[in-house]
Amino acid sequence: MAAFRAYAAWTRTPEFAAGLASVLADARERRAAILCSEAVWWRCHRRVVADVATVLHGTRVLHLMHDGSLRPHPLSETATLRDGGVTWPPADG
Repeated sequence: MAAFRAYAAWTRTPEFAAGLASVLADARERRAAILCSEAVWWRCHRRVVADVATVLHGTRVLHLMHDGSLRPHPLSETATLRDGGVTWPPADG
């Protein structure tokens, strides 16, 4: 998660909360997707968004893989609910 520290911090802002709330509202009505030019979700900010959606909102997140299959989001090992937001402390402490 070190590569995503700045993005992870942004997930605690009102702007991020509003944007994610909008996506989740859409997802309750129909299929919704977050897309990026990065091919795999674990090397992308989608990893952080998926953790927040899972931890804070209890949302089931599926990743669309290159072969068309859907895979459930495995929560990042260090994702932790703290002070009303998600944090990713370093794995070593």
